[in-house]
Amino acid sequence: MDIKSKCFLVDITRINRYSEFWDCKLQCFPKIACSIKICHERIFYYDSIQEVRRKTSEIIKEEENCESNSRKKYCESDYNVQVEKLNYIVLEEKSAFELTKKVNKHLEKGWEALGGIQIAGAGGDSSECSSWSKWRFVQSLVCCD
Repeated sequence: MDIKSKCFLVDITRINRYSEFWDCKLQCFPKIACSIKICHERIFYYDSIQEVRRKTSEIIKEEENCESNSRKKYCESDYNVQVEKLNYIVLEEKSAFELTKKVNKHLEKGWEALGGIQIAGAGGDSSECSSWSKWRFVQSLVCCD
């Protein structure tokens, strides 16, 4: 399996160029600087970038259908789509068990672990009596040829 040609990171953001509310003083729909994440850092496995582009178009069409009841209609040019090939990935979970499940899925798809896992603890303020209740388990993976 040539995983380098099959793994892509996708981010889709909808850019709202105009407010959906009428400004009585200005007598217009004012411009606003607002963006909404539709698909944030999702990983897709496809044979080609063209297939990824087709999938992102489907996601946008689904989003447009969900927004069809709103007054503002969106089109594909209102979306910013970023697609990157993945050769390296960092997986993170709240427990060693959940990280193990996630890493195993990636190993089955052809990824290789890069070194050991990292465990980080954070938390504990004066009200929690210094309890270290928030742990993060992290593993780096690389594509193998």
